[in-house]
Amino acid sequence: MNILAQRELCPEFAHARDTSREIATAALGLLGNGKARKKCLAGLGALKREVDQKGIHGRAADTVLAVAREELAGA
Repeated sequence: MNILAQRELCPEFAHARDTSREIATAALGLLGNGKARKKCLAGLGALKREVDQKGIHGRAADTVLAVAREELAGA
């Protein structure tokens, strides 16, 4: 599942084990003009429309800073 989208858009490999073969297979599927690429691009386009709001960048930066400050305060 993609973190921001809260659904599968394209493969993510955020775990610690060696996933070289999985990453290569997924990348090859996305590099062609096949179904996997079209599905991924359509999903990313939909996600962009969902999250692309005026001022979102500043709000996202403020949220990241707030979380970082909370972490530092708790450390």
